Amino acid sequence: MKKLYFLIIIMLITVLVINAQTPQGINYQGMARDNSGNVLANQTVSLRFSVLSGNINGNAVYVETQTTTTDGFGLFLLMIGQGTAISGTFTSISWGSNTYFLKAEMDATGGTAFQFLGTSQFAAVPYALYSEKSGTTITESQSLSINGNNLSISGGNTVALPTGNLANGTVVGQIAYWNGTAWSPISAGTQGQNLTLCDGIPTWGPCLATLSTTLTSYTSTQAVAGGIITGDGNSTVTQRGVCYSISPNPTTANNISSNGSGIGTFTSNLTGLTANTTYYIRSYAITSAGTSYGNQMSFTTSVSTAFVLSGGTITTVGSDKVHTFTSSGTLTVTGSGTVRILVVGGGSSGARGTTDGYGGGGGGGGEVKDITVYVSPGTYSVSIGSGGAQVTSTSLGNPGGSSSITGIISANGAPATNNGNGVRYGTSSGNGIYSQYSGGNGCSLPSSSANGSIGIASNITGVSVIYGSGGGAGGGSISGGQGLGAGGAGEGGHVLYQGSNPPYWICEGAANKGGGGGGASNSPPYYGYGLAGGSGVVIIRYTEIY
Repeated sequence: MKKLYFLIIIMLITVLVINAQTPQGINYQGMARDNSGNVLANQTVSLRFSVLSGNINGNAVYVETQTTTTDGFGLFLLMIGQGTAISGTFTSISWGSNTYFLKAEMDATGGTAFQFLGTSQFAAVPYALYSEKSGTTITESQSLSINGNNLSISGGNTVALPTGNLANGTVVGQIAYWNGTAWSPISAGTQGQNLTLCDGIPTWGPCLATLSTTLTSYTSTQAVAGGIITGDGNSTVTQRGVCYSISPNPTTANNISSNGSGIGTFTSNLTGLTANTTYYIRSYAITSAGTSYGNQMSFTTSVSTAFVLSGGTITTVGSDKVHTFTSSGTLTVTGSGTVRILVVGGGSSGARGTTDGYGGGGGGGGEVKDITVYVSPGTYSVSIGSGGAQVTSTSLGNPGGSSSITGIISANGAPATNNGNGVRYGTSSGNGIYSQYSGGNGCSLPSSSANGSIGIASNITGVSVIYGSGGGAGGGSISGGQGLGAGGAGEGGHVLYQGSNPPYWICEGAANKGGGGGGASNSPPYYGYGLAGGSGVVIIRYTEIY
């Protein structure tokens, strides 16, 4: 910036020298800026000028220093030859005998620590000074001519002038610039506003920021992008980021990230993208001049390898996710993969004995299935079987409901009559048959109650739990023998003397484990209820993949 600027100043010098009318010196006009390009307004600066002979590294035939103060725009005007001479005599320079170069140095603080600005050749012999030195008056006459849009100087070159008509303005202060093919108007600025050249176009106020877009990586659902802001157009960048869309040329009206302010490099993480989809991205920067955008880039997200389930109550066991359904709902599967599923049907309720002194049989445990299966993406209905309702009169037990995941697996609820389930009474107190659905057999006075069958153990939740145990049979005696259903089974019902209070009975089948309900005794004057079976459950365990 600095070197280019002083080259322009040197060209101005050669024009001024040609029209100089006295031998005292050469007019020199410049603008002082610091290393960042900021104007040094109303500041005292020192300059050192050297006239070099022959080439840019030639001997200095004249050296002087000058001190001046810049104006509000950093401008200053000096006359070389009128400063404090360090060496040589300005009036002794033989301008016509050699080529000469001007070396310029400056101390922006007004001291003597001069910094080199540049060296430029005098473009033409300073005629007035040459005439003064030689005593000979040089007269040169040239004429200009125009033919169509061609302007020529005698003995010189021809230039083509722009064509087209410059229309009248519409408001005071309106200006026009040549855009390469025609004159283009620029609206009038406001008081004190600066005119800036932005990409070859005169613009009131600062320019838009300049920036580019970067793309580092991307997966099926996210991408790492960003941008590099190389210039702020003399106005602070207040917000920057990346805008993205599935349509070309996204703007800040689409999806955006916000990644700080200022110039430089920034990174943006774009999340929540859709797999196997093409996205277009552009970096953006906002300044007082408006919003500017970097180059557009695009990418197509990869096909998703994620495997994620949703629905039920979710817990974590090690690196696995466990989804437990204790009531009917919906299971949503994203991606494909292998899962382990436990499904337990509802237990049936216990029976009540038909004859005084006889206990009812215990309810059966629900069917238990524990499998590993490959599932595909989709939405699946989950049904949880209810336990059989309690029996309040002399009756068989009520069946349990089935549990299932539609299209994948189903487990039956315990029926009302099967191997001791809901049998209203028996002839012995033996245990129920060891199998699914088996509850304790009913028993007769004065025998004790009978246990229900043990269910099936599963560690799908991280601990071993027994599901689908049968309920114990009700005791036959008036004191109420207690049937003990192992694992998740319900206990046999029994009655207690408590004055004139009604009888008490225990126990229902274990909820969400498919336990069978306890049987009820039928010992007058206290009669128990055949208790409800436990409801079923559905549990899914798998390893989640993002």
